Amino acid sequence: MTGIAAIVSGIVSFGAAMVQTVTGFGYGLILMSILPHFFLTTNAWTCTAGIVGGITSATNAWKFREYVNLKKALAPAISFFPVSWLMIRYAGSIRESYMKRGLGFCLVLLSIYFIFYSKKIRIKPNLRNGLIAGAIAAVFSGLFSVGGPPIAAYVIGTCDDKNEYTANIQTFFMLTTFYNTVLRILNGYITKEIWIVSGICLIAALAGVFVGRRIISRINGEQQRKYVYALTMISGILLMI
Repeated sequence: MTGIAAIVSGIVSFGAAMVQTVTGFGYGLILMSILPHFFLTTNAWTCTAGIVGGITSATNAWKFREYVNLKKALAPAISFFPVSWLMIRYAGSIRESYMKRGLGFCLVLLSIYFIFYSKKIRIKPNLRNGLIAGAIAAVFSGLFSVGGPPIAAYVIGTCDDKNEYTANIQTFFMLTTFYNTVLRILNGYITKEIWIVSGICLIAALAGVFVGRRIISRINGEQQRKYVYALTMISGILLMI
């Protein structure tokens, strides 16, 4: 990786981690929307997003640990693990252009749901809904490390408090991204170069987490929801271009 590439990666990682801290997700979304267009492959950035995103989620989950509701955080993980295993195992056989456009289209549709229906529909935090959300997130995460929007739709619909939302979604991602990273290591997807890139991105990401926590302490739950909607829509459009 050249010096310029390292700087660009660090800047994007900083912003992505800051956004993830504020909205509950977004690290993988931002990395996958920007960096594959310039250098390395989509799969390489998928691995990097999983490694760094998992660590940043763990730091945030620890920070908000007193607000965690394990039922809401663990129910989606039950279906996430097996579906994600399938996605990671066969991701290499799927054409990247189709993957990116299909994901972008799904994100735009999901953002429309957020905007028009999130206040009208209250999602019950039961096992069935958790399993559905986890399975959909696994497809997104296994292919692109961007499982945030489906889980955000589920968690934000089951939580009233911004701290509970942040705690539950970060706990979910802490567990699932670490799981995906182990699968990618076992399948031989993570190379020495990816570890180096991940180290560079992690340093910048931890700084982004610090800034993000300062922001989240100054906003209310409604503002947080708007940021979630906007991020989902923008990311979907970028991936479709």
